[in-house]
Amino acid sequence: MNVKIAKTDAVTVRLDRELKGRLAQAATKLDLSENDIVRHALRAAVNAIEANDYKIELPLEMSLAKGSNESRLTGTSEPEVKYPKGKRH
Repeated sequence: MNVKIAKTDAVTVRLDRELKGRLAQAATKLDLSENDIVRHALRAAVNAIEANDYKIELPLEMSLAKGSNESRLTGTSEPEVKYPKGKRH
């Protein structure tokens, strides 16, 4: 059986201890890797920046759906993509 794995590039990101700890806690609670969370967050941010014609206000903010375990990025014209808690992507 031949399995093809998509080629990826690495990016180094420096996080302060507080943010690194929060990322680790979120990864544990969501049953995702820290890498998965960072990759999805970065993809959402770049999608929002592109959708807004490369105009941004920092810091970028995420909006969470009330009463559910799903999240979405606000302020984009991209189709809304939701990820349920604990689901690997």
